[in-house]
Amino acid sequence: MKEKSDKRTAILDATLKLISKHGFHSTSMSMIVKESNVSTGVIYYYFASKEEIIMELYKTIKFAALGTIVKNCTDDLSMYKRYKNIWYASLHYCMLHPVEISFLEQFEYSPYLTPCLSEEFNSVMEPILDLIKESSEKGVVKKLPVDILV
Repeated sequence: MKEKSDKRTAILDATLKLISKHGFHSTSMSMIVKESNVSTGVIYYYFASKEEIIMELYKTIKFAALGTIVKNCTDDLSMYKRYKNIWYASLHYCMLHPVEISFLEQFEYSPYLTPCLSEEFNSVMEPILDLIKESSEKGVVKKLPVDILV
């Protein structure tokens, strides 16, 4: 079973590499086949289209980034410490994963991002959203819509 997930991971890794180099539109399925070193049939076994690969890549990277960022944002810490932990974890993640961050930026300013897709991450972002709501209610930050404060 590990071999199957290795192929899937190879496809996602190759797609990330190619998109970072060529962009969304210039990266073709044939390029992904060649870079991932798997057959066309294997790619279509896991993904119906290039768009599906891109969506899955986004979800994988976004969940990993958010998981890392909120890991040390627990309710038992002061508001200041939670904000500090979020900022340091964000900075650290960005420094260690520049290609992934570049991909996220491209994706989030593209037509691929939909409100429905954004909502999938709310459960992972809950500690950040709760912190923003709490600090807004206490007057620590301005009372603005949560999306703007995020």
